[in-house]
Amino acid sequence: MSYKYYIGLTSQVFFCSIPLRLDTYSQCQFGCVYCFAKARGGQRGEKKIQKAEPNALEARLERVQEGKIASAVDEFLMHRTPIQLGAMADPFPPMETQERITQSTIQILNKFDYPFVVSTKGEAIAKPAMLDLLATSNGYIRFSASVASPELRKRIEPGCSSIDDFFSAIEKVAAIGRPTCLRIQPLLPGFETEAIKLLDYARNAGVRHITAEFLKVPIERSSHQRRSLDEFYGGDVASYYVANGASIVGREYVLPPSFKGPVLHELKLQTERRGMRFSYAELEFLHLNSDSTCCNGATRYLRGAKNFTANFLGAVKQFSIGQPFSFDDVDWGWVPERSVETYLNSRSRLHADEESNRWLAHLRQRWNGMRGSFSPQIFDGIERSFPADDDAGAAVYSRQK
Repeated sequence: MSYKYYIGLTSQVFFCSIPLRLDTYSQCQFGCVYCFAKARGGQRGEKKIQKAEPNALEARLERVQEGKIASAVDEFLMHRTPIQLGAMADPFPPMETQERITQSTIQILNKFDYPFVVSTKGEAIAKPAMLDLLATSNGYIRFSASVASPELRKRIEPGCSSIDDFFSAIEKVAAIGRPTCLRIQPLLPGFETEAIKLLDYARNAGVRHITAEFLKVPIERSSHQRRSLDEFYGGDVASYYVANGASIVGREYVLPPSFKGPVLHELKLQTERRGMRFSYAELEFLHLNSDSTCCNGATRYLRGAKNFTANFLGAVKQFSIGQPFSFDDVDWGWVPERSVETYLNSRSRLHADEESNRWLAHLRQRWNGMRGSFSPQIFDGIERSFPADDDAGAAVYSRQK
């Protein structure tokens, strides 16, 4: 079955610098207990896994290369925003060995020297045929794991290979010269020592970059994911989160910066002591990263790649600590001209009469923090120094961190 929604913009476009996603499969086969895609609606519930059609991607890239732009996604492709390959479903599940949808997709991306970031837990990426493709690609390979202990890994990531095979795959990819990243996601509260163990594995495998993000817990107690997390923790994990100051964001419990910050700052220190770079992947701390990208340093490693900076993260990073700024003070740079409405959920869309639904209209409507959960104040240490009124974009902010 063909995967109709294989390419699009992620819901994180309001703060992500590489919001262009491409999924070669509609569902993941690894069965991780914490799977965020299920909680956020990325796995639509179809029993049969849908597969992308690489030929459709090739035709689209050829059309864009000829200057025939038909959508906001086409504009991002023309801009050469890196593609996140495997944003909602792992592109290297066991079935990839036979289907080779991801392999064909990377062949096409290579044809156009298009920059991409792979997100995977699968060792299939280290097969000889894939290594040959990756060696000449414009790709940055991001591997994900949450624990180093073999016993814990079997419980929390039951469909994944052993930790030794996992890092063996990373080592093979690093050996061909491809930049690699270890994403410690999710970082499990109570198992922080596992993250330190992962750092040692990563250094020995040739990893260049580390990112980390804490576990988010679904609010639906009856969900399979929530029940599995409760079983893993031996109790009601949501109660633990609430006791530590967690709030509900969307459909998940999220720990506060006061809890996450000290752990992540120490992890950054330990990463740098081991000679690797570190980026915060937590939304609240993205503005603290030294790279221009949100959390992975992608453009540091990719040829001709251009970040998307016309969002709240790009705005905040333009100003120094203590410097006040309003909407009109921001240099928004490149913005898509076509509507992004198709890629946003219904609650995020503007009314039909609001500035033709263009991207800057979305940002202006949210600037005061009165429409949806996104505004400059999503970042830790950003304070509003002038009260918002009914005029969109009137609020003035300043960085304290």
